[in-house]
Amino acid sequence: MEMAVAAATAASKNNAEMQQFQELQHQIELQRLQQSQQMFLHQQRIQEIQAQVLSQYGNKALSLAAAGMPPLMLLPYFESLRNLQGHHSGIQGFS
Repeated sequence: MEMAVAAATAASKNNAEMQQFQELQHQIELQRLQQSQQMFLHQQRIQEIQAQVLSQYGNKALSLAAAGMPPLMLLPYFESLRNLQGHHSGIQGFS
């Protein structure tokens, strides 16, 4: 009888550990999906900013930036792009 109780206790403990493991796996997968979604949203925002720069300043901005001389009014846009891209690098390091 004692062996049956011990076996039942061990089985119950294994079930609890398995359930904790599955919950942890679920939480990790949820975090990974959230990070992936966040990265997608950041990439989308970068594309929106790039499109805004192109529509506002056109080829002149591109030619100045390509020459290494971005106009001062574009620096906030470029800085926000750089910050978003740097943030992406940090996120990718965790995935």
